[in-house]
Amino acid sequence: MEPAPYVTVEDASAYLAGRPNAKPWDEATPEGRLGALSEASDRIDALMYKGLPLTTEQERPWPRSGVDVSSINVVRRAAILEALALLEAAQDSSGQARAKLQAQGVKSFSNGPLSETYENTRPSSGGLESASAYKILRPYMVTSGRVV
Repeated sequence: MEPAPYVTVEDASAYLAGRPNAKPWDEATPEGRLGALSEASDRIDALMYKGLPLTTEQERPWPRSGVDVSSINVVRRAAILEALALLEAAQDSSGQARAKLQAQGVKSFSNGPLSETYENTRPSSGGLESASAYKILRPYMVTSGRVV
C-alpha cells in the first residue's frame, strides 16, 4: 500500500484558496489532486536530508530527528507547491515537451521554419517541478559529505 501524502487534499485546498496561481488546482478533479499530492510527496522523499526518520515504522522520511520539529510544516507546504506545479505542468503540453528536451541535453530544436535555442538558465530544483518547493526544503538537505 502506498504511503499517504504529507498533506490532505482538504488542507491543500485551504492553503491554496484565493491564491491567484491556484487555477490548475481548482480545475483538477479530487483524484487528480490526490495523485499530484502523492507524486509530490514521493519526489520530496527522493531528496537527501539531514537527520534520520524519527522511527523505523514511519512510512515516509519525515518527520526527522536532528532537524527542527516544525520542519514538517515546511515539508507539507513544499508538497502543496510541488503538487500545484505538477498539475500546472500537466496542463502545459508544449512546456512539458520543452522541459523533456532540455532534460535530455538538447540545446536547440527546429521544426520547419521555427527554431528554439535553450540555455541552461533554470536553477537546480533537485528533481522537483517547483523551484519554490526546492528552495524551502534546501535548508534541511544534505549539501555535501558522506551519507551513512
